[in-house]
Amino acid sequence: MAGPGSPRKPVRGKIDEEEVPVAPTRTLQRPTSGIERVRHELLMAMHFGKLTPGDRAPSVRRLALRTGMNRKTVHRAYTRLAREGLLDVKPGSGTFISAVTQRRGAAPPQDLLAAARRCRAVARELGLAPQLFATFLDVYMGRGLSDLPLTVVECNEEQLGLIADELHSSLDVDARQVLLSDLRPDPKRAIDGSVGVVTTDCHRAEIVELVSPHDVPVYRLAFDSAFPQRLLDEAHRAPILMIVRDQRFASVFLGMLKRMAAPPDLLGRFTIVASRASRPLLRSASPSTTVFVSPLVEAELGAAIPGNLRRLRARWRLESGSLEQLRASLALDLATTRQSAV
Repeated sequence: MAGPGSPRKPVRGKIDEEEVPVAPTRTLQRPTSGIERVRHELLMAMHFGKLTPGDRAPSVRRLALRTGMNRKTVHRAYTRLAREGLLDVKPGSGTFISAVTQRRGAAPPQDLLAAARRCRAVARELGLAPQLFATFLDVYMGRGLSDLPLTVVECNEEQLGLIADELHSSLDVDARQVLLSDLRPDPKRAIDGSVGVVTTDCHRAEIVELVSPHDVPVYRLAFDSAFPQRLLDEAHRAPILMIVRDQRFASVFLGMLKRMAAPPDLLGRFTIVASRASRPLLRSASPSTTVFVSPLVEAELGAAIPGNLRRLRARWRLESGSLEQLRASLALDLATTRQSAV
């Protein structure tokens, strides 16, 4: 007959919770307190793969025999570890290793491993080294583009300001603003210190030609077409007074409306004026006029807009797809530079 200290043989065909293995600890220095010893046993068992989240924990009796501790001490330790989240007590079923033993909110290791394998497969399909792809994701999804030295180039201050504002709010980039007329005489000086130039398609070909000798990439952005379409819809109902930062914007915007097949009589319902020349027009405007004020000049106009005029509350934003494409292109180029420096 087996003595009290002899291991009990499992019943064939049944899973005995008393036989759940615990990691060997003969060569490890054990903690002295009861709760720390129990915690140590369970964590080491998980470390060596003997237990995984969701498994039934060793019974109090089994762990007491395994460690030589008093059963009451082990029971108190289990109660404390359940409160801490390491163990999950299910009345009527038993005590289990918690499925969220990692940092609260963290994904299970098996899910993280699957995600890492998918990323590695995607990198292989794209022809990128896994390290480069990992760096790209870190830059793209984090704040890796913050304070990146970029230069925005456009032919008027209205578009310059709109693009720079959105780069700041979306990418946390304070881009330098350069007029195309200032870039032409001395491109090297205008873009000195920049890692890239951002512009729209309107002048992109010319800007590429100007800066390509200086080995600085040119990135494309596009404005959302919904905004000019909304203004066209408004012009069918009432004349439009647009107040902007730079008068040069007028020819650019009207040219865009022409490319959208707006008829001449509809274009004639637009008046586009710089803010410094807008006050007389505001005072003489008929009550049927719709007023659009650029966000770049709204603060300086203050209360100068008569209350009887209809305000169009809108903002011309960058197309979200082109902004995300810019983010991805910048992140890849920055990741490539970092990997080359390693």
